[in-house]
Amino acid sequence: MSKLLCALLLLPSLALAAEQPVVAETTLAVDWLQTRQIALQPAKYSETNILLGAHPGVTAVNVYFGAVILADYIITANVAPATAVKINTTITVLEVLVILKNISLGLVLF
Repeated sequence: MSKLLCALLLLPSLALAAEQPVVAETTLAVDWLQTRQIALQPAKYSETNILLGAHPGVTAVNVYFGAVILADYIITANVAPATAVKINTTITVLEVLVILKNISLGLVLF
């Protein structure tokens, strides 16, 4: 497990600019799966994303993350490459922090 966490933390620094959308979307997908776990266990967990609310349903979680990933794709495809790299790096760093917080609460990666 610790090797996987180290790899997840190192991915942003190892990614080439062309691969950054994949890294950002991968971290979003992991958070998506963890958030689905939160939605399925409202007595045990509560969500901290204010856009989803404390106890979102699975459908709300799916719509939210689907929209976020689609928005990332559309926005980064229509800005300068350097800006796209900054956006995807920011997403990746924030998502890694969220994933690590979720793991500390007992949520698994997948």
